[in-house]
Amino acid sequence: MSAIVSPIALAVCDTAASPAWHYFAVPVFGGRESHIETGEPYATMRLADLFAMAPTAHPKIDALAFIPSTYREHDARAHAVQQERGAYVTLTADIDAGDHPLATIEGVVSKFAGNAAWSIYSSASSRPGDRRWRAVIPLRAPVDFQTWHAAQTVFHDEFASAGIVPDRTLARAGQIVFAPNVSPVHDKSGTHLREGGKADGAPLFFECSRSGIAAPGLDLDRCGSALEILAQKEDNQAEDTRRRAAADAAKRKRAESTGTGSTAIERFNATKDLADLLVQYGYEDSPSNGADWRSPHQKSGSYATRVCADDDDRQFWVSLSGSDTEAGIGRECASGCHGDAFDLFVHYKHGGDRDAALAAFRTAEMLSDFASIDFSVFDKPEAAPGRTAANSASRFRLRSLDDLEHEAPRKQVIKGLIALGDLVCIFGLPSTGKSVVAPYLAWRVAQGVLAFGMKTVAGPVIYVSAEDPHGMGQRLRALRKVYGDVVSFHLATGLAGMMANLNSAEMQDLLACIAQLNPVLVVIDTLAVAFPIDENAPQGMGAVVQICRMIADLGPTVALVHHCPKGDTSTPRGHSSLNGALDTSVRVDPADTAGVIRCTSMKNRNGFPRRFGFKIRSELLGHDEDGDPITAPVCEEFDLRNLPKDAKLSGAKLDALAVLDDLAGGSGRVAMADWRARCIMPGVLSESADAKARADTFGRAKRELRLAGLITIMVDGASEWVARKSDLENFGPVEIPDF
Repeated sequence: MSAIVSPIALAVCDTAASPAWHYFAVPVFGGRESHIETGEPYATMRLADLFAMAPTAHPKIDALAFIPSTYREHDARAHAVQQERGAYVTLTADIDAGDHPLATIEGVVSKFAGNAAWSIYSSASSRPGDRRWRAVIPLRAPVDFQTWHAAQTVFHDEFASAGIVPDRTLARAGQIVFAPNVSPVHDKSGTHLREGGKADGAPLFFECSRSGIAAPGLDLDRCGSALEILAQKEDNQAEDTRRRAAADAAKRKRAESTGTGSTAIERFNATKDLADLLVQYGYEDSPSNGADWRSPHQKSGSYATRVCADDDDRQFWVSLSGSDTEAGIGRECASGCHGDAFDLFVHYKHGGDRDAALAAFRTAEMLSDFASIDFSVFDKPEAAPGRTAANSASRFRLRSLDDLEHEAPRKQVIKGLIALGDLVCIFGLPSTGKSVVAPYLAWRVAQGVLAFGMKTVAGPVIYVSAEDPHGMGQRLRALRKVYGDVVSFHLATGLAGMMANLNSAEMQDLLACIAQLNPVLVVIDTLAVAFPIDENAPQGMGAVVQICRMIADLGPTVALVHHCPKGDTSTPRGHSSLNGALDTSVRVDPADTAGVIRCTSMKNRNGFPRRFGFKIRSELLGHDEDGDPITAPVCEEFDLRNLPKDAKLSGAKLDALAVLDDLAGGSGRVAMADWRARCIMPGVLSESADAKARADTFGRAKRELRLAGLITIMVDGASEWVARKSDLENFGPVEIPDF
């Protein structure tokens, strides 16, 4: 099948210096065209030709469309096939609402693309008063679906943050994107879109804007949104892991089912009275028949909902109201709609979001599980000093001042940082080394040797690897090779998505192991994968805290490995109840230009703030069947006193410099406004609730950094920039203003 080529584009794309994306060929077809029956591959068109083509004049339903992937076989339009086999070469966006001017769309797209190529054109249905747009950003190199989907999501989020609603269906694997086209007439209203309503008439409304065609493709690893894309990809993978774990759990539940109450929905229905829910959700009971009800959606005065029961005496409802059907309650049937108690819960409490309703109910079940667990089945060792056993009748203790004088100090796991029975969180942005330093700390505890100059207590450790068991296994092999053997370190797997269910076989096994081994430390890596909860909801994060505290009451310290928000990096991601419950939190910052990663205790109930540093080295473990090396990252302590003088700074100055490095991302200078905005956020340089006080702290840190010769303030036209002095070679002449 020959490729389709636009003669308009040929003159501009066939040069020796053309970027690679010009030659990426994507499948193209008419909107209704399908090759499933014929088995033929689709025609292709180069991105350069699509980029520069003039609008065609087809009716919308027959307009030329493409898929942003190079996979072109007969099944290329199938989402599942593209997801598995597609190599994606461009990001796309579709704006079908809001009547936004071209300049607004151009501002969002050009900001996201940076120096990469981009193209914007009005869609076939666009007209004055109802402007609609499509945007295309070619990529530097083809990427897999997971990477592309994450980048699409972040690209669409950029529009949303600007108050523009993108069509997020374009993030689906096989979603088609229409090429430039202006139909002769509007398909719904019949309004002429070309002169005379004819195909050869000039377009009455078509706008486009493009970067230079010689611009490079967008490099997803180095673009301004690279960290957000990586974080989104990790979130997607975590969500996929949670979904697979939930599916496996559902299969086990069905296999073990004995009938009534075997699934979450059945358990919900078994514990709820349907009539009580109807009253709760605003239904009115019929005065003539107690089984009939009028719904809040009904416009008539009839009682169109009836409560019934099946042969097993399980209640359900049927509504004959068209208003209920239109509202989307339950499931449609020939006479209207029907459902059970759970369907009402989904509609009225969760806006029709079935997944959210299930999550809410399971969280409620989680919290109620604490009352049903019999801790006496575990041979728990005597509780640590200052704590009562989890299965004691009461935790209440009344102590006199004399008692306090003679009370033994808390046992330290890592002296001055972590005490026995604490709840700890090691958090940071994606790929900063959280899952490198966490197992290292755990390894040193198991060995009972110094960790970053701090004494440790020797004792058993359980490391729960929920996110990447295989990769963690390789890292532990590397630790063993570099730092020596230890018999009391144990890797626990098979807990992805299972730690929220205390009555699951996996959690019961973990609790039994804790009782048997009496560990001093249990690490859970990561929170997001181990606990399938809504992190931003107080109920979800509250359940995580309660479960971790319950584990800590069995004796060990519990350390969570978690992410931080994309904006404010001073606290762990999710609801504030987690940060409030922590005894210690340690933030892991991105590596600086010397490869040094700094760790800072953002919260420490066991001593003064702690800072320590490390580098990541690659340890050779062997070779695979092809002779290629097998390596794993390993933590290597770095004495921060050996850093240049900027690393010896303390407090706000060091934090301000770390923010500057984070924003620069290796590119050098940063807009002064961006640096200031990040630094004056609560908890970054100052914990003060007073915005002026935080701004003053930033001002002092900025002046002292400049006086120390570590940064330079620059003016480039009307813009003010800041950079480390070591990065100045990246820029031309600048004017350095006085303070």
